[in-house]
Amino acid sequence: MKMLNNDRQQAMVLMRGLNRAAGSRGVRAGIRAIGRLVRARHRCGEEGGALVEFALVFPLMLVLMTGMFSVVMAVMNYQQLGNATNGAAQQLITARGNVADPCAVVVTAVTGTLPSWTTSKFTYTVTLTNSAGTATTYGPTAGSGFSCTAGAAVLTSGTGAEGQPASVTVTYQYTWLPIMWSGWAPVLNLSGNLRASAAVLVD
Repeated sequence: MKMLNNDRQQAMVLMRGLNRAAGSRGVRAGIRAIGRLVRARHRCGEEGGALVEFALVFPLMLVLMTGMFSVVMAVMNYQQLGNATNGAAQQLITARGNVADPCAVVVTAVTGTLPSWTTSKFTYTVTLTNSAGTATTYGPTAGSGFSCTAGAAVLTSGTGAEGQPASVTVTYQYTWLPIMWSGWAPVLNLSGNLRASAAVLVD
């Protein structure tokens, strides 16, 4: 009987210990759950703050990137316009006695080199010098209707007209920031001109 009582007492002590352990584990588990909840809410707050920062910074970054892209495109277009103007001036080298309208030759050369550009946005100026050294300027004229049939007579007047200078200036109306704010361009005055000039000596 004493042994049974001892066994019962030991079993009861063991059960009490297990209950206490289970209770402590439950408290620890609860504390861990609360900690996880607090950390989750903290992370959620950080994500919200990062989203607000992104919303504030993104428009500025977009404006900066678009502005940089527009400047690069303007430089590329300026180089293309310079090449086309130089090619048009080269056409005047042998124009003396060979063409009836030097200005029309310039227009054809420029628009042929830049076929995707808007012809109405071009403005041409051509300066021709006769054998006496007198310079005559034609233009500035916008569009593709630039013509100077009298320029052929200037190039062939008298003897010694060869070796006289001739110059070509081409201006193109350019719109800045063509991707963003294209509808706001009149309000923001984002248009400007690309200008290129070239001079040659007529043969």
